[in-house]
Amino acid sequence: MNHRSGKSAVSGVCAACVMALLCCTVLSSRIEVWMLPQVRTQRVTQSVKVDEEGLCALPLASLQTDESGLPFVYGVEEVDGIWGKELRVEPVALPMLQTYTTETEVRTSPEGLYNQRVVVASTKPLKPGDRVQEAAS
Repeated sequence: MNHRSGKSAVSGVCAACVMALLCCTVLSSRIEVWMLPQVRTQRVTQSVKVDEEGLCALPLASLQTDESGLPFVYGVEEVDGIWGKELRVEPVALPMLQTYTTETEVRTSPEGLYNQRVVVASTKPLKPGDRVQEAAS
């Protein structure tokens, strides 16, 4: 084997390695997206079953409690990520709460839940800051 064919063989192997790494990177990012928790959300707006006291109905499944027993729900926020926009969940404290057998009534305020997308169901347990994917309706 001469010197020139050795260089081209090494170049070919290097090019193949770069292509393999590129394919693995793309594949791993797709797998990561497939593994994200799927969430169903409900946007809390003025039109969502608000009574005369300002209470709106959210499913009981959306209710969470922190370490000290205080109630909260997860709000979904769109943030800039490495590959563009991504969805993350953050806890939103509930100011006042009345619990019924089939749903939770939450006293909302403009700085509280209005115009928030609240997680009402998730395929996996969530933690603050988790990336999620909105489930197809």
